[in-house]
Amino acid sequence: DMIVVSLKQHIINAPFLRYHDMYPGQVLDGKVMTLQPLGMQVKITESIKGFVPNLHLADVKLKQPEKKYSTGTTVKCRVLACNPETKKLILTLKRTLVNSKLPVLDSFEDAKPGLITHGFVACVKDFGCIVKFYNDVRGLVPTNELGLLPLTAPQEAFYEGQVVKVTVLKCEPEQERLLLSFRLE
Repeated sequence: DMIVVSLKQHIINAPFLRYHDMYPGQVLDGKVMTLQPLGMQVKITESIKGFVPNLHLADVKLKQPEKKYSTGTTVKCRVLACNPETKKLILTLKRTLVNSKLPVLDSFEDAKPGLITHGFVACVKDFGCIVKFYNDVRGLVPTNELGLLPLTAPQEAFYEGQVVKVTVLKCEPEQERLLLSFRLE
């Protein structure tokens, strides 16, 4: 085992020093570094950088993100996923997710029937919506649980990236299968 020590004040005061200190659902402040075609680079500390995919720059899809975010701006973000080995930190700036007080769903084991939480629509199909959560946990809201009027196509009511509140109906952690509903009562 190796121990690293420092006398530098900014390191001593840092709330986290390594990617291993990050976890899904954690709320952080970061500084905008660069806007790229696929998203935005955010600096959390001198040694920790994160990436915000375009889909996660706001609750709604931004046509011109450069008008909302400029280099050096401080942003409040939330960790969607972190892989310390590859130093990959994926963040969201979706205000509803960042400010949500509902439980963070970051494992299939935690998806107990009756749990109500926030997620975002990953894709909309004729058979329903795929909703994603933290740590790449995902589940299906079948058409009969979308809460739509008869003959309304899912594509008319939902869009990719939309933040939604769901109830867990059933989970099979071993198969990583999660059945969800938009009906909250």
